[in-house]
Amino acid sequence: MLRIVHNVGFEIIGKESSNSIKELAFKLEKIDSKVMPEFKEDKSVIKKIFGKDFNEKDTEEEARENFEEQKREQKANTIINYSVPNTKEDIFEFMILACSNINVKQGIDDVVSKAWLSKLEQVYQRAQITIKNSNDVIQIKNIYDSKKKEIKDKNKRAILITLACIIGWFALMGVLALME
Repeated sequence: MLRIVHNVGFEIIGKESSNSIKELAFKLEKIDSKVMPEFKEDKSVIKKIFGKDFNEKDTEEEARENFEEQKREQKANTIINYSVPNTKEDIFEFMILACSNINVKQGIDDVVSKAWLSKLEQVYQRAQITIKNSNDVIQIKNIYDSKKKEIKDKNKRAILITLACIIGWFALMGVLALME
């Protein structure tokens, strides 16, 4: 059984959880637990006095952002490159795991969400090849179709909002042109 956890995204509970998923969870947790090494920066006179260098970006902040981006990239690579076992139970677990880690409301444009989307596709394809029981394939397909519909609906909403903004802008320009 899987349970969503705030920091990591999921937690494996119960004895029936596969070792493969536990191993993936362990690898992802290990990446998440990495801490940025101590950052030493040569401070300019201005930074010593005012606490800020008035550059566009603070060097320490930029280093922290780069470190976090590297962690996200490493997580994405781990997810994408992790092989899905062939057992029916593992395929179900991986499908649920991938679906639960794709948060459509937060957006799916980040590298980790794209990795989970890729894993969702991979698991679905593996299920079609591996699982012979039609009821099990139907269950996997329903889970897959449900997540894909959720993603499609989110994309439709984004397009409609963009179109509404464009139409509103043209309407406003038309009203302003009439007022002149």
